[in-house]
Amino acid sequence: MRSEALQNWLNQFTSRSEILKNIRDLEKNNEELFEELLREGLTYEEVKSRYTDFSYYKGLKIPEGARALRAVEVYVGIMDFSDPSVMRLPGWHDGNTPSANLIDTSALFGALSKRIERPFLANKTIYSRSNCLIRYTGEALYQLDWDVLHALICFCRGQFNKRFEVRQIDILKMIGLSKAGYNYDLLKDSIVRLRKTDIYIESSSKSPAMSFSIGEVKSLPKGKRRRIDTFSLILEATILDNNVLALTLDARLKFLFGNNEYGLIDWEKRNKLKNNDIAKKIQCLISGQKTNMQRHRMEKLYQLMGLTSSFKEFTRLLKHACEVLLAAGVIKAYAIPAAPRGAGQDRIITIWTTEIPTPEELQAVGRVAAYACGE
Repeated sequence: MRSEALQNWLNQFTSRSEILKNIRDLEKNNEELFEELLREGLTYEEVKSRYTDFSYYKGLKIPEGARALRAVEVYVGIMDFSDPSVMRLPGWHDGNTPSANLIDTSALFGALSKRIERPFLANKTIYSRSNCLIRYTGEALYQLDWDVLHALICFCRGQFNKRFEVRQIDILKMIGLSKAGYNYDLLKDSIVRLRKTDIYIESSSKSPAMSFSIGEVKSLPKGKRRRIDTFSLILEATILDNNVLALTLDARLKFLFGNNEYGLIDWEKRNKLKNNDIAKKIQCLISGQKTNMQRHRMEKLYQLMGLTSSFKEFTRLLKHACEVLLAAGVIKAYAIPAAPRGAGQDRIITIWTTEIPTPEELQAVGRVAAYACGE
């Protein structure tokens, strides 16, 4: 979400050409606002490519400051001055939903275990990739909650921080649930959970312009525990007449999809996965990677799911989830290697997402305990 300070700076000018004339002064006199404008611009692929792809010219390295200035100039040429909270992503249409890599490579939305009650997490550090810190307070979130949140993102059409209305039955239909009474209860409970979430996210990068944090860390008086003042995924939710919901999402959700760090999830295929949370979590994970042949450490998948079952049981559940993904057309093939004695958690599962594996790729996998290939 664009800060008031940056919006006020932009409001001084009546045209893009005036802004361009003053960009160098902004860079020199207010580095914080300049970096905010750059971060906003880097959510657009054409701006990001200008910033990252032109590191050298005629064999000479271009300084980061010059690349940043050029990227901001490109952004000024395309930016939307009136509605900075709207998220527009290439490839996003009515039949799919964007899926943020930063979230999908974390255990924030895990896999539901039917053997335990949904726990309440208090300022818990969530398993995530090495350059990301996520702290969470609230009831544990699972794939139903992921579905509900992303359905709301679709219904608001990326217009975060703006109130919108949607029928509950339309949400249920998008996420593949019937209009049975208990599904309305599941939906309402999920929205309450998402409304009450408190999350702090910090993502670091070699480039300061691509680093960001959502939420604020504040210290309490001496002797008190440090706490996190955070953002909730849903800012406001009320039930109107005829089972219509009025909702507002936090505009800072847009940061999660920046730097082209997102995949696209087909709703029809996802709904074929039914209530298999492990399959749904894997679908999210693989969607953000462009390669056909993907390799994932099974121990990492186990952590991402947040399950409490034994690793042996998880391996069985993982195999079943891969079969579900295969039947739904989400993947083309998978291979789980045989476990050397004493090294079960060190195995790497291989998944092919768009094309069936070649003989050379299968040979590279080695001896397998489970393998299946679709058409």
